[in-house]
Amino acid sequence: MTLRTKLVLLLLFPLAIVFTALGYMQHVAMRDAAISSAKEHALLLTQATAREIEGQLAKVVHVAHTGAVVLAETSEISEDRTWSMLDSLIKRIRLVEGVSIAWAPEHIAVDGPAAPYAWRRDGIMHHQDLRVAYHEQGGVPYTERKWYQMAATGNSGWTAPYEGPVFDGLLVSYSVPVVREGSVVAVLSLDIPLVPLQAQLAVGEFTKTSGYLVGPGDRFISNPDPTLIMQPVSMSGGPMHLASAESGTLLQTADWPNGEPHIVAFEPIPTADWIFAAAIPEQDVLGPVLRQLAWNVGVLVIGGVFMAGIVLVMGLRLTGDVRRLGSA
Repeated sequence: MTLRTKLVLLLLFPLAIVFTALGYMQHVAMRDAAISSAKEHALLLTQATAREIEGQLAKVVHVAHTGAVVLAETSEISEDRTWSMLDSLIKRIRLVEGVSIAWAPEHIAVDGPAAPYAWRRDGIMHHQDLRVAYHEQGGVPYTERKWYQMAATGNSGWTAPYEGPVFDGLLVSYSVPVVREGSVVAVLSLDIPLVPLQAQLAVGEFTKTSGYLVGPGDRFISNPDPTLIMQPVSMSGGPMHLASAESGTLLQTADWPNGEPHIVAFEPIPTADWIFAAAIPEQDVLGPVLRQLAWNVGVLVIGGVFMAGIVLVMGLRLTGDVRRLGSA
């Protein structure tokens, strides 16, 4: 074996082993830290979206109760003022697209609507008496609707999703009783359409996020596939965390919701007793991190090759000098 060959073996092999080990250790250390950071970032953005929805729903609740107090303290309200009040409530609250005041049968004004309902479609306000509308449609009276019966007992709360026959779309409603002298005289109900609500479920810069809202009974309040709204979460093949998850829960799925790996973050929305779930494509969360990681390791490898080249060139020059001295 020549001196040059021995030098190559003695210098390059150890350098190759050292830089390979350094590259691997850096890759592992940076990968774990970067992936953890990326997941935490996705979770924080999901929590921010959940808090935004929570804040909007809390405003719905607050305005509904405030409106009920105003109605309770107003012994007489004209029809024009009623419609003006309903329109104002819709314009004040971002999610709300329909509002009704449904009077108890014994408190219906002789010359006024029994259940005035205002709603907005395509930016245009519409007005109709629900008693007349339901009668013309051949449906049950408003006093037998769940949104009315819930508050007619003196309780306030959110309904399950239902098809609004006048609004002509899927809704959830928050209903609150209007109480005078211990008796429920009317029900004030605010409607949130579910299909437009889907647009509120974006998560930061992750544009391909699939957002889900799950309500009591483990049924979808909102889903990118409108046909699954009101259906059990099990119908979509979703994880059981969709029905019940603690704040800050993260889950990696291999093939849900669209057959591709996703990172799913869960965050409760206490005001409505809902769960918000954001399914973010794993590639969107980890892709940039892994690309940056590959770049960093590549720079390290190139640096190692460059240093090995310098050592090799210097070693070869040294062996050449030694050979010349030996032959002199």
